[in-house]
Amino acid sequence: VVYVFAICFAQAAIGYLIRPAVDSSPELRADFVTWFGSTAISMRTLLVAISGGEDWSQFMYMLEQADALYGLLFVLYIMLVFHGVLHVIASIFVDSAMTTSKVEKDELIRNEMAQKDSYMTLMKTVLD
Repeated sequence: VVYVFAICFAQAAIGYLIRPAVDSSPELRADFVTWFGSTAISMRTLLVAISGGEDWSQFMYMLEQADALYGLLFVLYIMLVFHGVLHVIASIFVDSAMTTSKVEKDELIRNEMAQKDSYMTLMKTVLD
């Protein structure tokens, strides 16, 4: 997923950089090279964006300068990754809760069986 989006955003940067310089600022052009200059750099930038290393909205605004569609695509990437991460984290918690519940249930059954055995032993002692 990251690789596909990185290719797309690197292409956006290339498209922006080959435009005539009159309609873009030199700082923005330098930022495109810094953050989306190649596929590998774009992959790093996507990791930085989702891990909180840099605010992802700055990348979205930068990509919107190339084309509004790239800004929307970047938001889609953020949503997909966060949605996927949230599902993984939620499934870890659910699995942990189910495992704990099973262990508690097994322990409860063992305790009940131990109490039953203790009661049976006591009854045998009383009746003998």
